[in-house]
Amino acid sequence: HSFPTRRSSDLTITCGTSKQTASNIVTITVGTLVWYVNNTAAAGGNGESSSPFNTLASASSTAGTNSIIFLYQGSGTYAGGLTMKSGQSLFGEPHGLTVSGYALVAAGGSNPVITNSSGDGIDLGSGADVEDVNVSNPSGDGINGQGVSGAITIIGCTITGTGNDAVDIAPAAGATTTLTIIDNSVQTQAHVFGIDVDPDGGTGLNGSE
Repeated sequence: HSFPTRRSSDLTITCGTSKQTASNIVTITVGTLVWYVNNTAAAGGNGESSSPFNTLASASSTAGTNSIIFLYQGSGTYAGGLTMKSGQSLFGEPHGLTVSGYALVAAGGSNPVITNSSGDGIDLGSGADVEDVNVSNPSGDGINGQGVSGAITIIGCTITGTGNDAVDIAPAAGATTTLTIIDNSVQTQAHVFGIDVDPDGGTGLNGSE
């Protein structure tokens, strides 16, 4: 279920009447790849819209860079956390899904909830975008962005009960990072930070609240 951006194949067309044959190379451009996750779906899904994964672990191990993971509200929580790759987006069901101008999933439902009893809720990759996803009771940070660079976006998330910081961002040394954090709600224990941004490692850190 993984495609390159452009794929070329030999195409041969034969006319049934004249029996004449012509061959050429056809190039198909494939857009952003989307992987769907719904923990109420049957086990054994392949991540397609008609056959979603039913665990975050399956999406995490399969989805590549610059792809989208679309997380349905589902039932209960999604356990185990998520480690994102460079350029990935994680969208909850209330965000809806439109790719390259095509409306694929209408916005609806409530934010899906991610938890992790043995680490962070979400570990960001560089250029990651997380929207309309909640994190509840991870033993580590709610959302961690150690060593990231590029545009980091966190919108519409509720983060509660974290063992460490709700959001902890520390850009890579020498990196330029644009940080956008909008319409989030965080609730942490007294000894940790709600949103902790450490610009010491990076350069040109820009923020938008």
